[in-house]
Amino acid sequence: MEEHVGLLIAIARRRLEKLAVARAAQHQLSMPQFWFLVAVAEHPGASQAELCAWLHHDAPTVSRLVTALSGQGLVRTEADPRDRRRTLLALTADGAQLAAGLAPSAREIRDAATEGMSAPDVDRLRRGLRRVIANVEDRLAREAGSPGSTGGLTTAAPARRAGARERRGALRFVAARGGGAAARQTEVRRRNGHAAIARRGERTGR
Repeated sequence: MEEHVGLLIAIARRRLEKLAVARAAQHQLSMPQFWFLVAVAEHPGASQAELCAWLHHDAPTVSRLVTALSGQGLVRTEADPRDRRRTLLALTADGAQLAAGLAPSAREIRDAATEGMSAPDVDRLRRGLRRVIANVEDRLAREAGSPGSTGGLTTAAPARRAGARERRGALRFVAARGGGAAARQTEVRRRNGHAAIARRGERTGR
């Protein structure tokens, strides 16, 4: 029996992450820090927003990486002289030296993913993966805009969905900062209270 494509993608990602984590640990870096330094080295003069797009990270994630690596003296920020609203990123002397040492490991990981494949094979794989990503994003967008299993919207449905989004955001926020189970439960209870107030307001027309 052949594996589903989604399963194969998940397996490939886990294997690549395992390889990247091992290489990053050799330099006392996390995997996201490893790839971020590689990206800054490969895109000199790029803005923070551009690196978000290249790495497919959200802005808060990139902001945390910049803060951590700036604190280690590896990355510096500066305002774009042509547009003061843009923040440009560059490597410090220590960061450039470290990034030069990371480059062979980055090439090794990338080559491992396509070893034994011809250039046309790699192009077809790239197009196929982009199609998979687009398909899943389209499905997520449709589900986010669907009325749900009830077959229609109720006045309380928007509040329930907003409350669910807020609770998920709270869990991610606390977990990203190393919060334990107690901290997560406290935050969720607080958010649940806000959601309950919103639902009562909708029922009473306020």
